[in-house]
Amino acid sequence: MYLNEKNIRCTPVLLKNAETARSIWKSESSYLEDVKDVSYGKLKAILPILDPDFIAQTKLPTAERKNLLSELTKATYEEVLARVRKIRQEYDPASLAIDLDQFYSDLHSINSCLEAVVVKQDLETLKLIRSHYPSNLINDIRILLAALRSEDAFQKLEESLPKEIRGLLRDENDVDMWLSNIVKALITLRRGTSNSRERVRQRIGVSKFGELSTLLKAVLSDEELERYKRGRELLERIRKPTLA
Repeated sequence: MYLNEKNIRCTPVLLKNAETARSIWKSESSYLEDVKDVSYGKLKAILPILDPDFIAQTKLPTAERKNLLSELTKATYEEVLARVRKIRQEYDPASLAIDLDQFYSDLHSINSCLEAVVVKQDLETLKLIRSHYPSNLINDIRILLAALRSEDAFQKLEESLPKEIRGLLRDENDVDMWLSNIVKALITLRRGTSNSRERVRQRIGVSKFGELSTLLKAVLSDEELERYKRGRELLERIRKPTLA
């Protein structure tokens, strides 16, 4: 993935961070006025707090935002993290706001990884995933993903949505870490408001939820894997232009 008009390779989370920064600072002059010479680590730590979606959801006062920015240059990275935690505890005590940039990055990463595993039929990784995630756990995750397609879907599925997901996530590899982060965000969104879910749909797009659900189903068993491959091959044939 490349930045527009720049031959610079960039990870999805960096691109999302850049988009969030543009939504916070409408001009280069305002950006430089607030965070000139601030390290990327500090900047990344405060982006979720300054995100317009977080401010709208938590009613973070302008004075709090200005105070945070004024402290950046002199504060250490650890002090900035502590300040961010304090703001979250005060204005989002129920932890209903999520880091949308990180959520997007985790979705992109796990989708890319699982697609490669499925397409290449990486049997060793498939065996590892199946040993970590039984079918009932995968199905719970998939129903949470299905509920995010629209608010109508959420209302229809709400009574059957799990309030928590147990038995996961040992953080033994990247897939564990990504899926753990995603599940935490999904449970948070389940507890959140319709507005918070709609912001996620607009910022991230529902296609990534559908893609992850499909890939999780594909890794459940050899039968589902073959069904996924046949569907993928059919789509590729349909998309392939025919010669006149």
